[in-house]
Amino acid sequence: MIKGNKARAQQFGLAIGTRTHVDIVEISDIMCNINPVSYYANFDINYAVYELSFFYYGLKNRFTTSNPQIKVVIGESGWPSQGILPNGRPASVSNLVNYWKSLGNWASLYKVPLYFFEAIDEPWKEDFDKSQAHLGWLVRDGDNFIEKAHSFLL
Repeated sequence: MIKGNKARAQQFGLAIGTRTHVDIVEISDIMCNINPVSYYANFDINYAVYELSFFYYGLKNRFTTSNPQIKVVIGESGWPSQGILPNGRPASVSNLVNYWKSLGNWASLYKVPLYFFEAIDEPWKEDFDKSQAHLGWLVRDGDNFIEKAHSFLL
């Protein structure tokens, strides 16, 4: 699918890529979805950012070896604000905020492209994993969206 649509996408100024699939690096423009399961570990948020940076540079080195033109970004990362993490620890809004501050500071310092994930909670995921349902910065309340982290940013 990428090979068949790459030229057309580039006519529109779009980059073509996928998550972290090594087998298509050679034909991709961009690789995203670098979301290691940092919060599964029994460590703090600074360690999670360290772990993500280690993961990012490992992938970047591997990908650029196969395709020197590829742009490697962090297209998906996050920290849940509710639920119980797989390590048994409770998730919280304050940890979501602290994770994004730490990750944003690291990405700015090292000029690593970072895309926010995700804007809005996905409550339908609760049937599978409660923490995965609450990675959003906003929570939907009817037709409104409420920023759940507002009080932590003041």
